Amino acid sequence: MNTIKRIGALVLVIVMICSLTGCNSSDYKKAEELLETGNYKEALSIYESLESGGSYKDSAEKVLECKYQIAGVAYNNMDYIQAYDIYCELNDYKDSVENSLKAGYALANQYAANDNFILAYTTFDKLGNYKQSQELAKKCASSMMDNASIGDTVFFGAYEQDGNEENGLEPIEWIVLAKNGDHTLLLSEYILEERKFDGHSYHWEDSDLREWLNTDFYENAFNTEDQANIQLMLTSENTSDKIFCLSAEEARGFFGSDDSRRACPTAALLSNGFKAWENCGEWWTRSVSTASNGKGVVPVEADGNVRSAGTVPYHRRNAYTDIGVRPAICIKSSETTATAQNMSLFGYDSNTDLDNEPNLWGSGSHNGSGGSGGKCIVCNGTGYVKYYYGSSDLEAWLSGHDAYTVGTCPSCGGTGKD
Repeated sequence: MNTIKRIGALVLVIVMICSLTGCNSSDYKKAEELLETGNYKEALSIYESLESGGSYKDSAEKVLECKYQIAGVAYNNMDYIQAYDIYCELNDYKDSVENSLKAGYALANQYAANDNFILAYTTFDKLGNYKQSQELAKKCASSMMDNASIGDTVFFGAYEQDGNEENGLEPIEWIVLAKNGDHTLLLSEYILEERKFDGHSYHWEDSDLREWLNTDFYENAFNTEDQANIQLMLTSENTSDKIFCLSAEEARGFFGSDDSRRACPTAALLSNGFKAWENCGEWWTRSVSTASNGKGVVPVEADGNVRSAGTVPYHRRNAYTDIGVRPAICIKSSETTATAQNMSLFGYDSNTDLDNEPNLWGSGSHNGSGGSGGKCIVCNGTGYVKYYYGSSDLEAWLSGHDAYTVGTCPSCGGTGKD
């Protein structure tokens, strides 16, 4: 009886296999007909089904051929986005590599013709030395800069950011902070490096960070043509620089809120151990605070707050967050001048004393908490600022508060004025 059951089961399996094989054979034949008549998408659907069911015959190869043909049709129809994406996916199938360059070049030119200079620039840049890609990328970058408004993102220079040195440098993204005639002030969108401010000095003019920005970073991030467009700027009474950090006053004034001041570190920086808070990190200004609750170099915190107190210039302030660098530069679309320009071009005086960032946190009560109140840093017309409780985070915790909390400024009474 058991033998009869086994034979019956075997016959059933054979019947099922034959039935499935016959079905696959029929589908394969239908897909071939569709491929031959130019119905590539319908053929692709069948071949992909056959491949997922066990790679019937050469279905996997036919899938590639269908995609290749679909990309060709897309290119002829000027659908360069689809053509470029498919050719890139196909890698070295037939002449897909060459075709991906051709489609990408056409796509970048299409973007440029529609004044979409950001996508045109990034697409040209990916094409390397194909035809006039690099020359056209520079033209797009120039057009992008000329047409940018405050708050827009532009590209200028290149730096290692994705953590993969084998694929070369990545274009640096910059935020447009201010414009005045042919001068454009830029700040890097991302934190590009973790650097100590200095080994011992609190002063911008003597700092290791200033030297690194104007030598190693300047030479590695910008080619000769880029360098010719970077304007020398006064950064204090005694210093002028091509590359610099914002002052604490500038960091407060160029942004409308703490949130807009937040910055993420690059993937390369994270892979090297840079620690962030909610994906954002701290970054240096070039100002020094003489505040009683912490003399030192002023950083912008991960939440975007510009600290009133400073921090030591040579080591990590705490166990959770490192301090990074967001370089600032001034680009001049016409010929740059050898004479350094004052930051008054953008509403700030370069001769402001960077070594006397005032203690902006005075004494006074706040909501009966027993913590310190403070003098208004900047209300931006809102009348709401952050208050620091005492001289340490511990004192804030002991008084039952976070180190920083939001409240109405007693100095301006909610008017936004000191």
